[in-house]
Amino acid sequence: MIQVRNLTFSYDDVAVLQDISVDLAFGQSVAILGPNGSGKSTFLRCLNGLLQPDGGDVLVDGLSTANAALVADIRRRVGLLFQNPDEQIVSALVDSDIAFGLENLGYPHEEIVSRVDEALVRFQLQTHRNRSTHALSGGERQRLALAGVWAMRPRFLLLDEPTALLDPKAGLESLDLLFALPGDGVTPVIVTHEADAAARADRVIVLREGRIVEDGPSGAVLSNASRLTLHGLDTTLPARVARRLGQVDPLPVTAIDLVQTLSATPTHPVTHPPRACTTTSTAIDSSELRHIYNEGLPDQTVALDGVSLTVHDGETVAVVGPSGSGKSTFALHLNGLLFATGGRLSVFGRAVTPNLSSSAALELRREVGLIFQFPETQLFAETVSRDIAFGPENLGMNDVERLVDRALDEVGLASATYGDRDPLTLSGGEKRRVAIAGVLVTKPRLVVLDEPTAALDPAAAADFDELLARLKADGVTLIMITHDLDRASRMCDRIIAFTDGRVAFAEPPSSAFEDRDRLSALGLVPPQVLRLADDLRAAGCPIPLDAITEDHLVAALGGHSTV
Repeated sequence: MIQVRNLTFSYDDVAVLQDISVDLAFGQSVAILGPNGSGKSTFLRCLNGLLQPDGGDVLVDGLSTANAALVADIRRRVGLLFQNPDEQIVSALVDSDIAFGLENLGYPHEEIVSRVDEALVRFQLQTHRNRSTHALSGGERQRLALAGVWAMRPRFLLLDEPTALLDPKAGLESLDLLFALPGDGVTPVIVTHEADAAARADRVIVLREGRIVEDGPSGAVLSNASRLTLHGLDTTLPARVARRLGQVDPLPVTAIDLVQTLSATPTHPVTHPPRACTTTSTAIDSSELRHIYNEGLPDQTVALDGVSLTVHDGETVAVVGPSGSGKSTFALHLNGLLFATGGRLSVFGRAVTPNLSSSAALELRREVGLIFQFPETQLFAETVSRDIAFGPENLGMNDVERLVDRALDEVGLASATYGDRDPLTLSGGEKRRVAIAGVLVTKPRLVVLDEPTAALDPAAAADFDELLARLKADGVTLIMITHDLDRASRMCDRIIAFTDGRVAFAEPPSSAFEDRDRLSALGLVPPQVLRLADDLRAAGCPIPLDAITEDHLVAALGGHSTV
């Protein structure tokens, strides 16, 4: 058992955890929800002694994390998996990485070999035993990091947003593995923003402003949507649909529960005309675009293999596909961070080649803003204002202070409050906004966003959606690289799917997900709304096949829609 008593923790005199007392029982899976900045990640790090509290105590099977002599034993009992698996992969080869922790704990060689073999099988990595860890996909690296912790046989396994950076298929597979861990004698404690993932846990704990504000069985906590809303959180998709149909708390949390409540609900087949971009001018035009990493070397990798596509000016496009399919590599070509090894690319009529003049390259990078997957990698200055000012100053733009204030206002951060803050002290959601402001400050015509809402809480994600809607209304072309197919269906004019460095299809959302066999072959999972619609159809509800968003589903079930 993990016993937490009156736990407090602060960063630079800012209270992050405040008087937390809770028991975590062995064998009971736990999901921890909370808005960005609520203290979830800090709480996890206190549970295995990685952080020492300012006050209170944490006991693991009676051992205090405050006793330095006991920390090694505590960490054998309580493993920790960070959000980004790359932060825990330390060896060049897969089997060596799994063995790393065991070797550092001094296990006999024979036992290390046995446990590595078991972990390779348990996490479906047998065929990768001798592969380079850097050659693995995102989902494979996640399984590798998990295997390395699992091999040490912890009683508890703490996981910080374990699926935030995975494609939907890998994410669902990862959740299946995690919630099967109790069968191995390992108790998972999972931080997540996904209520539908939390519903699979036995227990849900909600943190807000460093305090526990909800704690109970997952069904009881997640069915009370009104209380979750007060905490800046959302409930599961079936519960949201039920609430919009007029049902009140407690709401049905799962698809099965929703079906039972809909037995007497009339359905209204609704057709939805496909969205389409009305402009004809071209923002991006590529023909047979190729890119090879380490060309001519034994480890050369063909990342793009003949990509031909057109994106219209003002269009909002989702680029989807499994990890390693070439999505991010394509994006890096759009403002000249990478140049093609074959084929042709033009952006707003300008050929993107290594022969670009310095002035043309600067203009291209002013017009094409790129927001990376990890915003903290784009933050480097001492203050938020200085960080955002870097771009316009280097482009020779005038009235930079006004531009910075406007950019902060666009992302919902007041200059007076955030301008002088150290960007590295901000929460994850705030860092994301500062990184976006640093791109928007130059007023780009095209913005490329790589997994823009990964690890954002529901309120921050909703704010981000509003920002994208404003940019679209201003005529900005948006390229959103995402694994969130529900958001892509809801917000985008077209879905472009990549596979093995090629374009598999480029279609409007209304038809992109109709062929389930095609999606499966591409390693894609249908959007969650479509999966719920399938369950409802199987129960006899005549949901139209073109109901691809939550709004469509609610309209078909007789509720009010914002379509």
